[in-house]
Amino acid sequence: INSSQIPTVLDGDYPYNHESWVRFRKKLEPFMASCRAVACRLVDTMQEIASSGYMPQSLADTSEMIRVHKQTVKLAFEDERLMTLQKDGPVIISALRRE
Repeated sequence: INSSQIPTVLDGDYPYNHESWVRFRKKLEPFMASCRAVACRLVDTMQEIASSGYMPQSLADTSEMIRVHKQTVKLAFEDERLMTLQKDGPVIISALRRE
């Protein structure tokens, strides 16, 4: 094994600090969980829209379907978890990069 792959505490050259790694993971894990939850919500929204299987038969039906789809998308983008990620995400990513 190359010494660059062995931590310095074991007389190698690889600078590794477990406490730093734990701090990083404690910040990363909740952020990733939030990202996954939001992604699932958005995928569910897309599937809901795509799987309706309804083909409008009139202009009025088409207009109503478009209205419902817009409302569904609007609600997805107003999801509190998504809004929180949009607001806090850049700060969290910046902090993770500094770790």
